[in-house]
Amino acid sequence: MILLKRSENNVTQEALIGFERPSAARTALMLSNAMIADHTIQVTPYDNGSLNLEKSEDIDSKQDAPKTSKTQQVMAEIYAAGYLLSNNVIKSAKTVDDKVGVSAKLKQVTEKAKVGIESLDEKLHIKEKAKEGYNSFQKTASDFDHRLKVTETVEKAMNSEPAKKISGFFSTLAQTVYENVNVVKDEGMKIVSEKGI
Repeated sequence: MILLKRSENNVTQEALIGFERPSAARTALMLSNAMIADHTIQVTPYDNGSLNLEKSEDIDSKQDAPKTSKTQQVMAEIYAAGYLLSNNVIKSAKTVDDKVGVSAKLKQVTEKAKVGIESLDEKLHIKEKAKEGYNSFQKTASDFDHRLKVTETVEKAMNSEPAKKISGFFSTLAQTVYENVNVVKDEGMKIVSEKGI
């Protein structure tokens, strides 16, 4: 449910929005002060803060669940919406493909192109020439590496203390990002399962 009305200054609008799920209302509240089309939006509960966004049993069941940050909650909502959208797009695309036969036509074109390429290769020996060129490049690169000791220098640099510190930093950063992404994914999938998809 969405009710719109022009504000008294006749420049902005106010909207009263009802949400199906408490998590959607919480997400909307987190978007207060966000910029939309060069305007800052203000999001407040309908009764200025005393609105109970969750049923009491939902609160009890979530006390044992791991806490997620506001950012993770917003990202989980976006993830769930994208997941639902992609499911619908895939189903629609499959239905259209079944009717029109795009996949079958593409397979036929691919097979014809493959036969044409094989025929051209038999005449011009493209694979053979490409292999010869690759082998020549490999030999030149190997000679260059041996002369300038590039591999040896890189290996020494990679095993130095500064390189180990940098590697450790990025490993820790990657692990933190991975953990946060998993939290968002898990929360998003909970939202998807709440919607019964």
